Amino acid sequence: MGRRRKDNPFGLDPKKHARLTFKHGAFYFMHRDERGWERLGTDIREAKIKAEHYNDAGNTYGTMAYWLDEFVLNCEKRVGLSRAQRGMAKRTYEDYKKDVEPLKIFFGHMLPYEVEPHHVGAYLDLGAETGRPVRANREKSCLSTAFTWMIRQSSAGVKVNPCDLAPVSRTPL
Repeated sequence: MGRRRKDNPFGLDPKKHARLTFKHGAFYFMHRDERGWERLGTDIREAKIKAEHYNDAGNTYGTMAYWLDEFVLNCEKRVGLSRAQRGMAKRTYEDYKKDVEPLKIFFGHMLPYEVEPHHVGAYLDLGAETGRPVRANREKSCLSTAFTWMIRQSSAGVKVNPCDLAPVSRTPL
């Protein structure tokens, strides 16, 4: 087992940024499982955020906050790929990254299988009450895509997308 570094030129926290290292001009994270080394890029701020997520400093493993962060990381890997490779546009990724933040505040403490359609409906109602119904609907769309991804992953324990069953109140034209 290696020893801890004496110098810390990047100001890395030993607990939050464990297994984050700088080599070959970029930041890398060493996963404990079969994934091995993952290149996190050259931006130290983004690398620290990803390392904190992987190290689970907030003890959020298994919660909606954890799975929404995993969903965004998966989307980031798909940017620029072709449709045949299940690619995603950069704008879609940026929208999802922005939409996930309010979803983590509302659903973050829940486990994925605990989210029910009435919770999604309550989120939409709250968005309408605060004067942002369109934004809340776009965030619900992001949540629905995240649940579809979680179903496909099968490790989140989700079998049904609650967004598909959520009650929708239609406004007359």
